[in-house]
Order: sequence, then C-alpha cells, then structure tokens
Amino acid sequence: MPPYRRILVATDFSSPSERAVQVAASFAPPDVPLVLAHVFDPAPYMSLLEPRSPSEAEEAMASAAQEELDRIAQDRLGEHAAVSTIAFRHQSPPVGICELAEKEGADLIVVGTRGRTGLSRMLLGSCAARLVRHAACDVLVVRGDTDVWHTERIVAPTDLSDNGSAAVVAAGELRRSDSDVLTLLHVVDESVPIPSNRVFGLAKPEDVRARVLTQLEAMRDERFGAASTVTCAVRLGESPVQGICNFAREDGCGLVVVATHGRTGLSAMLIGSVAESVVAEAPCPVLVVRNEPAPS
Repeated sequence: MPPYRRILVATDFSSPSERAVQVAASFAPPDVPLVLAHVFDPAPYMSLLEPRSPSEAEEAMASAAQEELDRIAQDRLGEHAAVSTIAFRHQSPPVGICELAEKEGADLIVVGTRGRTGLSRMLLGSCAARLVRHAACDVLVVRGDTDVWHTERIVAPTDLSDNGSAAVVAAGELRRSDSDVLTLLHVVDESVPIPSNRVFGLAKPEDVRARVLTQLEAMRDERFGAASTVTCAVRLGESPVQGICNFAREDGCGLVVVATHGRTGLSAMLIGSVAESVVAEAPCPVLVVRNEPAPS
C-alpha cells in the first residue's frame, strides 16, 4: 500500500462511521499508528444537558465520547500496535478533523459517509466532501450503505494528465497480491469535441477509443511494464462521474482511486470536482489522492 505513516480515522459514532472503522482496520498494516478521533460541536445540544453549565455540559459530552472511542479502539482496532483516541470540540467538525490531521502528522484520513447527491449536496455539503476539498492529505471515504471493500479489483480513473497519474501510482501500490486486477480508466467527456486526424469534423467514436486506449497502454507500460493484471478501459458517451461509477459497479470494483487538486469557493459549490461527485455516488470506498496541497 502507499507508505502512509500515520492514519486518522474520524468517527461520529454513526453506522457509516462504524463501517469506516472496519475498513481502516483492514486497510492499515498493524504497525501503522492509528488515531481514532471524534470532533463535535456542542452548541446545538446544550439544552439537552441542562441544568448543567455550558462548561460542565461540554465536559460531559467529551467524556462520553472519549469512553466510546476507547471502547471502539479496543473492540475494533485491538490488533494494531499503536492506537490513540482523541475527542474534542470544534465549531466546524470537518475543519477540526483537518486541523487535527495536520497536528498529528497524519497523511491519510479515513471517514464514513451516507453519500449525498443532488441539491442537498450542493447546498449543504457533507463532512466527507468538505474533507476531500480541504484536507492537506489523502482521504479514504467509505460508504456506509455497502459492504463492498477489497483490493481484488481496483479502478484508477485518469484524465491522462500528471494529476491523474497520481491516482495510478497510488492504486498500483495498493494491490496486495499479484492476482489483484487494476484497471486504468479514462472516460471520454461527451461534451468535449474531439477533432478527426484524417478529415475535417469530429473523430468517430471508435477512433477516439483507439487513440485514448493507446495513451492508457503507454501509461500502463511505463508504470507497470507488461503486468497482465493491469488492464486499460475507455468509456464513451457518459459524463466522467457516470462513467467512473458505472464501471466500478459493473466490474465489481472494491476500491476507486482518484486524484484531485482540490477546489474551493463558488466553483466548488456550483460545479464540484469529479472527486467529490465520485465520493458521493460510487458503489464502493473511494481513496482521494491529493496531488497538491489543499487550498487555504
């Protein structure tokens, strides 16, 4: 697997978070330190703990969370050599998780998500989407509504740029045996006109497929040689997000590995990145590989 030196597992004690802890236990080698963390904003729930003072209520919440973290660590992560637990307050839990990851020196965050699509995701965003957007390290997002998780079939979507190749490199390192199949996938964006090499006008779909497949195979050969378990695939007539998620579903993939530069501000709200949309819609866990430092 990629050389992660310290992994932060974020939990809100929900079912998706429980699934994320299970995946983290399987994903991380036993000798890699794990930090199991819960970041909470007590403000909306203070009235539930009256007549305690705000400070007493916050202390009670932190104590209850700490006890639950310790129980989860013992029950779920007992095989790992070094596990620490942290519970603390922050007015924005996603920001708090990012800050804690930097403070702890974590180079991977594992988080669960229910998945969110459409208007609700655009307006509200999810904790996972905000982590993908702002975390300074890689993020592994685990869907809580699926039991699919394995490295037997991994798909690494690439846009054939240097950014996309970061996912290819990470995916190659994640294979646990020679029989694990890695597919390098490119989805030809249906909205982009591809000119013909031979005559005026647009290239025929079969010509586009052949040209893209040649580039994918060159990338494969450069990275992996003639490895028979690294395959290449091209999808046409779909949006990039649809193509990636449909391929993962049809191929029975246990993991999607996608690279991102990160995106913030109005462009993220209105457009969103491919990585964020894949996180919301993929049928299996998604590892988002940070190719550059996250924007502040």
